[in-house]
Amino acid sequence: MLLAVVIFNLVITPTNMIGILLTIGGGAWYATVEYAEKKRKASLARMTSLHDPPLQKEWKQADRGLPRLPLHSTH
Repeated sequence: MLLAVVIFNLVITPTNMIGILLTIGGGAWYATVEYAEKKRKASLARMTSLHDPPLQKEWKQADRGLPRLPLHSTH
């Protein structure tokens, strides 16, 4: 960004700076949330595959928006 200001002789107003900071902050926040979600899913997949393989299928279906399978029969 700073290089573009120098090369193109740009003037950054306070309003522009707020927009730039919001954009960079939002991107960083999004990346952090995505990374945490991927870690959570990977951890959950490891746990379910070690203890109860059928649950892994249930979670994959839930991730695609499909209805969840019952865990235990009610009969």
